[in-house]
Order: sequence, then C-alpha cells, then structure tokens
Amino acid sequence: MKQRIFGLILIGLIYCFLEMSSLASLQILAKYKNVEYSPSIRHQLSSKSRHKLLSLIKNKTKYITCSRELGWSLIPGGTSDNKKYHANNDTIRSDKEFTLEPPAKKIRIATFGDSFVHGDNVILEETWQKKMLLENENLEVLNFGVGGYGLDQAYLRYLNDGARFNPHIVFIGYMPENIHRNVSVFRPFYIEDTSLPLSKPYFIINKNNELSLIPNPIQSIEEYRPLLKKPKQTLKKLGKNDFFYQTKYSQSILDFSPFVRLFKIFIHQLQPKIISNEYYNQKHDAYKITTKIFDQFYQSAQKNKSTPIILITPTENDVRRYKKTKTKMYQPLLDYFDEKNYQVIDLMGAFEKYDKNKRLYNYFINHYSPKATPFIAKYIIEELEKKNLI
Repeated sequence: MKQRIFGLILIGLIYCFLEMSSLASLQILAKYKNVEYSPSIRHQLSSKSRHKLLSLIKNKTKYITCSRELGWSLIPGGTSDNKKYHANNDTIRSDKEFTLEPPAKKIRIATFGDSFVHGDNVILEETWQKKMLLENENLEVLNFGVGGYGLDQAYLRYLNDGARFNPHIVFIGYMPENIHRNVSVFRPFYIEDTSLPLSKPYFIINKNNELSLIPNPIQSIEEYRPLLKKPKQTLKKLGKNDFFYQTKYSQSILDFSPFVRLFKIFIHQLQPKIISNEYYNQKHDAYKITTKIFDQFYQSAQKNKSTPIILITPTENDVRRYKKTKTKMYQPLLDYFDEKNYQVIDLMGAFEKYDKNKRLYNYFINHYSPKATPFIAKYIIEELEKKNLI
C-alpha cells in the first residue's frame, strides 16, 4: 500500500512538474517568439459570418453576391451600401458601359486581381486605374478587381468575364499575401471574422504535375442554408481540402492542460509553412500552385493576343520591410518570373521612387489611399512606356 501511495505521489509530482514547466514554456513562447496556442472553432460560424450569410440568402446585399463559377462576384449594376463602389452591367467597377471591341485609337488595359486592384477604400475617381487616364488620354482601363480574390479567382474571372473584351494589355494583379488564398476553399477557415463567408473554386496539382480545377463546392446561395442549420457537418466537408482547416489548431476537451497545448504547438511547428524564414517556401504546395496559375494566366492572355503584365501590389507591411531591409517576402516569385522572362511591374518601385519622405501612413488606408494612387498610376505609365507598350 505504501509503495502504491508513493507511486501515485510520484506520478502526481511528475504531472505537476510537466504542467508547470509547460505553462512557463507557453509564456516564454508568447513573449519572445510571438507563438501562441489559439485554436479555431472549426465546427461553427462566427456571428459576423452568420449575419452576412443571412443577408445574402435574403437578397439584401447590393454589391457582392455568391457566384457559382468564382465563389463571389460583383452584382451587375450593383452599388455598395457606402456608395463608394459601383459596378456596371458587366460587373466591371465603372460608371459606364464598355463595348467588347476597344475603341479606335485607344489602348485597352484590363486589370484583374483582389481589393488592391478593385480599389477598396477609395471612390472610383481615386482608383489608380482612373488616375492612369489622367496621365495618358489614349488609354482605356477596365477594372475587373474583386475584394478577397485569390490569384485563382482572378484567373477564372479573366477566362469567364475579361477575355471577351479583347484587351491589348492584361494586368495580372497580385498582392503578396494572395499565396495563402490559393490553398483556401472556405474563406472563414483562413480569416475567421471575414465579411465574405463563402466558398470558392481552387486548383490542385494532379499526378501529371498539372493544374486541375476543383469547382466551387457551394454553387448557389440556397446551398448555404444547410451551413446555417447544420454548420458542423457542412464545415467538415468544406474543410476536407482546405489547407487552413487541416493545419490550424482545433479545440479539444484536453486544452485545459498546458502540456497538451505545448505539444500541439510543437506538432504545428513541424508542419511545412507557406512562409519560411520570412520568404515564400518554394517547396510548399501553395508556392507551386501559385506559379502554375501564373503560367496558365500568362499563356492564356498571350493566346488571346493580349500582352500580359504581372502587377505586384505590395501592402504597407511589404513596403515597410523593403525600406528597412531591402528584402521582399515574394523574392522567390520574382526570381521565377525572371527565369520565365515574364513582364512584371512591381509597385514597390513606385514607393521607392516617389515616397522620398517615407511617410507611408499617408499612402495606406489598409489599401492604397487617395494620396498614393496618383504616383502609382504615374509609375505604371512610366513602366509601360519603358516597355514600349504605349
């Protein structure tokens, strides 16, 4: 009996030591490495997501809606609640309609990408596309940007909506964070409190080392009703091929234990990262898929007799990093473009050339501010002139 009691006490002491040392380790990781155990609630939607889905189902949204082919898209003739954004009948951000053929003596540029292309946070006249027209009156610039898009959606939008407008030049807009979106299926798994709680199509690399398109798993707004009624079951299906669902921490009844939380962090750190040592990880599927989408996008534009140009739209953090260290997280991608002889305009050059006073807070409101878009447009025009395209 004494031996049993001694054994139980010893086990208890070992358990207490493990828990206390694990708790201390968690605090050290949080303080010095900015690594914390923050599990996502994968079996339910946030209140914000539920509210947005209800608005979509009840047809209360006026600018963005569910899309079978693209995940989400602009509403033909739609206007946002804040009146900043308006789409024409072809879901181009514009206050006018465009013919399928470019006007005579005009160079038509079609721009594709996410919110940095769409021009979030600024009115139409303040977008860099509109500012380009002030720099060169011989241009016609069509804005096909949509907030929240990955490169995959931008490419599909070009195929579905943009190619038929026969642009002379195609801008393949790319914000460096977009690499994450290319391995996302359901946006809330990536950004839990998103205002776009919708699924999207995505690409995988098949056995032949080629891209295969996986269609949007939820193709109509009515199909979102089961997600509201039985979220756990539907979310599990959506998460089957979603990188963030598969790799994020998941809550469990054992999370009260510091040792369990520390062990989960350890396992999580062993998983391959999209960003490794502050650069794109070229061995990760996200990088491989991204480069292959660029290849197909570029080649598709060329087949349609357009000149493709990859337009890098850096964020405020990207610009701050470059000004401080002269390094770019997306440098491996730039090296890849160089090997392929792809034409590229990196807007980092605009901030390097025109931001002499280093007052970045003037140029960003999450996206490009009205003070940034004029010199961004000027820089793009200068680069196009260097390439003898205008």
